Amino acid sequence: LTGDVPTMIGSLTRLEMLGIYENDFSASIPTEIGYLTSLQNAFLDSAGLEGTLPTEIGNLQSIEEFQVYGNLLTGALPTELGLTPLRKIRFYGNFFSGSIPEEIGLMSNLDAIYLDDNALTGTIPGNLSTCPMLADIRMYNNQLTGTLPDLSMLDNLALFYMDHNFLTGSIPQSLFNSSSSSLTDLQLQMNKFDGSMPDLLENAILLKTLNLANNNLEGTIPKNIGTAKALKKLLLYGNSFDG
Repeated sequence: LTGDVPTMIGSLTRLEMLGIYENDFSASIPTEIGYLTSLQNAFLDSAGLEGTLPTEIGNLQSIEEFQVYGNLLTGALPTELGLTPLRKIRFYGNFFSGSIPEEIGLMSNLDAIYLDDNALTGTIPGNLSTCPMLADIRMYNNQLTGTLPDLSMLDNLALFYMDHNFLTGSIPQSLFNSSSSSLTDLQLQMNKFDGSMPDLLENAILLKTLNLANNNLEGTIPKNIGTAKALKKLLLYGNSFDG
């Protein structure tokens, strides 16, 4: 399909699922989408969509999953996202810019957020730790700066991909503490982290991939790395380890 996404879509107030993916609309998402208060799943990925995300998505009080990946969307992420009951945000592969809104920390149902492959700047919101269901965080290949926030309260965190940014400071020991024992994949390569490599405590029993390559880490590799029995991929090259 080509052309515009019809504004009359807003009259379908009983709509629970909207799927217009894999098209070539070359159009923006109509603001009338905000009238779809029964909408639970929106699959708008790879549809040739452009322009900005309408702030009216904050009216979607039944929405659980919103996919707009692989489009040409630009501008800032609307703060109104924090008003929704979303569980899954998949916004990767666009041209979103600006900072990640702090209002995401208000989303108590959120379990997966994919913001990778955009042009986002600023820091990672520290209040992500107030999203108790978060298990999958992907913000790689952006222009994020600052340090990693304390995510030790995220008991379900399994996948954490922050590689290919401009993050600095030390890698928090809390990522490997008991409250993060569900962690399976940690991708922090191609940043500017410094200091020593944190200890892999016995609680990191599910960790399968640890990629800290191409940072500014130094010192020795912790001897207790052998406690990570599930580890299959360990990538530490491009640092300044010794001993």
